[in-house]
Order: sequence, then structure tokens, then C-alpha cells
Amino acid sequence: MALYEADLLGRFSTPIASATTEYPPVALGTDFAKAFDEADKLLRITDSDCGPIVQASARWREKAPSEKQVDLLSHMGIEEDVISLIEAAGQAKALTDQRKPGAGVKRRRA
Repeated sequence: MALYEADLLGRFSTPIASATTEYPPVALGTDFAKAFDEADKLLRITDSDCGPIVQASARWREKAPSEKQVDLLSHMGIEEDVISLIEAAGQAKALTDQRKPGAGVKRRRA
């Protein structure tokens, strides 16, 4: 499942999944930064147990990347000179998320 979808006009939306309830995709607008912030707020409202894992200000994001993260980046084919520039675990996570298969794929609605 994609974290967000964009239609042909560049309007972002995000699906919400729950074990007990089915929700329609939530419209987030056309500004990606604002859409990301809105999706983050929505996640905290709908799943208050998500805690520090998703918080942009979480302390773990500022720590040095773990050896496991560095190994994963290398395994994903990211060049050593790029990996050497990564200073924080949050940066490493963002890069691995970006490089996962299907990341950033725009889906068309039927």
C-alpha cells in the first residue's frame, strides 16, 4: 500500500487502514509538504499508539545511523560516497523508504 497517491492533477491523498474500520482515502491537497504534515497529523489522530516511531521530532532520528541501516543501504545499491554523507538515523530511514520498491509510484484511480 502506498503512503500517498497523486491523481493526474497532482492532488495528494492517503489511504487509511484499520483492522476494524474501512476508511475512504483522505484528500490532502496539492502542496506535498502540507500534504505530508496533514497525513502526519491524521496518523497521530487515528493511531495514537504510533508514538515516537513516526514523530518528526523523535530523538532516534538524530542519532547516528545504525550498522544495520548502513548495511541495508549498501545492500540496496546506494553508493558508499552517498552513505558516508548520512549523519542521522532519520536520514538513513528516509533514504531506505525512498528506495523501497514502489515508493513514490503514482497510482491512477479507476
